[in-house]
Amino acid sequence: MPSDAAARRGGSRMRLAGRIVLGGGLGLCLVTFAGWVWLNAYACACAFSKVRLRWEDTEALAAFIPPFGIGVVVMILGGTLWFGGWAQGP
Repeated sequence: MPSDAAARRGGSRMRLAGRIVLGGGLGLCLVTFAGWVWLNAYACACAFSKVRLRWEDTEALAAFIPPFGIGVVVMILGGTLWFGGWAQGP
């Protein structure tokens, strides 16, 4: 049977892993959104002052929605690992 110290280390590692996974998912979402904004700015002849996010452009959205969705799923997994570690104790 593991000692209290070993159980605490395991919980701490799960929280750290959760933070890393959550950060990775957040990074993926941010990079995906930045890429989509960049694509819209490029389509507007690089006029960053008049960038309009074109929700009706289904071809571009078909390329950007899957990585964004994966990023959301990874963030949820990271949050589950992080806060699941809190339930195990300090």
